[in-house]
Amino acid sequence: QSAIDSLPSLLTTPEGIFQAAAIALFASGSLLISWLNSPDDYSQTPYEPGPNTYDPTAADEFYASRPFMVLKRILRLASLTAVFNTGLIFDWLILGKLFRDEEYTALRRNEPQRAKESLILCQQLGPTFIKLGQALSIRTDLLPEIYALQLRALQDAVPPFDSTEA
Repeated sequence: QSAIDSLPSLLTTPEGIFQAAAIALFASGSLLISWLNSPDDYSQTPYEPGPNTYDPTAADEFYASRPFMVLKRILRLASLTAVFNTGLIFDWLILGKLFRDEEYTALRRNEPQRAKESLILCQQLGPTFIKLGQALSIRTDLLPEIYALQLRALQDAVPPFDSTEA
């Protein structure tokens, strides 16, 4: 008897259903990760790379015709920022609001670590976020000073990246 023939009998017990669900979850997660890590095709962008060639209308048309490319980028950003955002929400909402810590001592205690994480995150997210981090590094009116100090490393200590990536 082949494995495929025994599949219906596998699904008759709670343990079998759980095993099948675990396999399906693992397989779909693996496919999703593989898809998210696959390269995008930017060979047909409607403008050449460079500071004076960007056309917003052409960019809108390009991405409007490629919804899966946009979805993939959004999911990539969400997956990269999930741990950082969850940590911030936990510090603020759970440790601050739920435990009625009006001084937000947990949030402040974790700021040095979160600031380091924000620097690493900017580097992982690529050139656009590095530029954003550089701009925010001088804006202590928008960010706590510890974050600005960490992000200042982006001013001159950024690893080089390919000009096509920029």
